Amino acid sequence: MRNWKGGCVNNWETPFDQAMTCLQSILITGPLMPDWTLGGGTALILRYHHRNSQDIDIFLLDPQWLPILSPERNERIESLILDYQDGPTWLKPVLPLGEIDFIVAPALTAHSFEFTTIHAQSVAIETPAEIIAKKLYYRGRALRSRDVVDLAVVYDRDPAGLWASRSAWIRELEPIRQHLHQMATRYVLEAPHLDLLPDGERESPNGVGHRPQFHGTRSR
Repeated sequence: MRNWKGGCVNNWETPFDQAMTCLQSILITGPLMPDWTLGGGTALILRYHHRNSQDIDIFLLDPQWLPILSPERNERIESLILDYQDGPTWLKPVLPLGEIDFIVAPALTAHSFEFTTIHAQSVAIETPAEIIAKKLYYRGRALRSRDVVDLAVVYDRDPAGLWASRSAWIRELEPIRQHLHQMATRYVLEAPHLDLLPDGERESPNGVGHRPQFHGTRSR
């Protein structure tokens, strides 16, 4: 494993460290750490370095952990945040420098994550195919402009993996197409403000050394 040290712009780092603090706070109330994966746009950024992000998406397999992570019960988390929102299967702590989404959701692909090291922390980070499968399955009819950028990057750099994940989203393909068509004008207006990095346009050979090395795909 290679330790991730970040690229040229690292807005994700402080929210990531605070997400790790939130997860580790669970150990105060019990001996077990929940099974979790790092997903979403930030996980893609660590691989492709294509845009900036201040949001951390942590996917949990077991809903019993959400109440333990709630600021109403967890003083350590309450001390870190400005506010929070929650629902039956999710919790969103709002931080001074970003947000964390704790989401209860199963893996949608056969090979859903890989291990890497980020800030001396062993992390199960989701594969590009798993990340896009979740985006399309859970909010394909409500994709945002930054999701379109993520989808385009994976389509360009891992088309085989994206196609292999189709069983998760193929039934939603026509509504997704309609939504993308409807948001075309909005995307043109929003794209200049998405904080894209150079690799968002094309992969830079000079950036390869700044990315974590991924070691084999696994599924849960």
